[in-house]
Amino acid sequence: MTVQTKRSFTREQKIKKSNKKTFYSFLKIYLSVGRKIYTIHYYLSLIEIEILNF
Repeated sequence: MTVQTKRSFTREQKIKKSNKKTFYSFLKIYLSVGRKIYTIHYYLSLIEIEILNF
């Protein structure tokens, strides 16, 4: 009985850990993509300013 509950508990913890890992990997991807989009947007705005000044 105690072994059974212990086993299920460890399984739940493993699932939680894997969920955390996937969440963090998604967050990393999201941040890297967001940073790229932000830099592209920033450079585009700079180019627009240059064109307007020209």
